[in-house]
Amino acid sequence: MNWFNLKDLEKRLAENNVSDKEGFRYLLANWIVFGSLSFAAVTEQYGNPGVMVMLLAVPVISLIIGFKANQKGDGKDFLKRFISVNFVIGIQFIVFTILFAIPVGLLGSFISNVIIRHFLFGGFISASGITYYWYLARSIKKISSTKL
Repeated sequence: MNWFNLKDLEKRLAENNVSDKEGFRYLLANWIVFGSLSFAAVTEQYGNPGVMVMLLAVPVISLIIGFKANQKGDGKDFLKRFISVNFVIGIQFIVFTILFAIPVGLLGSFISNVIIRHFLFGGFISASGITYYWYLARSIKKISSTKL
């Protein structure tokens, strides 16, 4: 199972070298790692509209875009590709997002207006989600077209 090397995973998926058992491990890891993180975000930001956009609208739209991107290529193994790539990109994304979240959080701590602060945090969360899922759809498109 690959935790951080997206190019290697994309190559293995394009060559159909990821077993169903390994795909299951990615699904299980997705649920454990990202499910835990989602609860933390919702608990802290339950009233933030950006969180709701990220947790509801962005994933649904992105899933559709990812599915269509896969269909434009060879149209095979969408779930295995989506789940596996989602995990690796998610781990990468956590690391890189922290680098941006720290300055946004510090900036937000200086804003006394709750509406503006929620707009800042919600915008950051929404932009992060959109970027994440765009990256995910792009990777699936690469895999399904086998242009690695």
